Amino acid sequence: MYILADFLWISDGVFLHWLLAIALTALVLDVFFQTEVVSWGALVAFAIWATCKCDLPTQWSVLLFIVFLGIAIALYCAVWKQLLSRFTNKVLMKNAPKEVLDGYVGGKGEICGEGSNMCVKYNTELHIVAEECRDGLTAGDKVIICEFKDGYAVVKPIQ
Repeated sequence: MYILADFLWISDGVFLHWLLAIALTALVLDVFFQTEVVSWGALVAFAIWATCKCDLPTQWSVLLFIVFLGIAIALYCAVWKQLLSRFTNKVLMKNAPKEVLDGYVGGKGEICGEGSNMCVKYNTELHIVAEECRDGLTAGDKVIICEFKDGYAVVKPIQ
């Protein structure tokens, strides 16, 4: 990092402040962009920043970088992802409309077709039934839609 700082004609302190600012900005952007690339970039930047702050010889810096990256990943997965998901679901998205398929959960439908062409008919729409739910169902059976998993309807028969 110091070689990069010298190459860019930036003193070490300024370079490290910029690195920390970029990492924090990337984590804040993680709230608005649901992509892992920004988050992992921020974690690597944090590990580089912490390693440079220790000012050890290169052979120890590599080991220390790996330790700091491991700590950053553990904290990110244990704390940040949990807080972030709660914040976005309860604060930012509380008034957002539901996904269309989520509104179908709990609805009653009728089975159409057989085998791999088995569908559930709900509100004049056909949705393919998940493979694990097809056993014991035949055309005309009444079912309840439990959930949608990977685009397939998970259903259970009405008793």
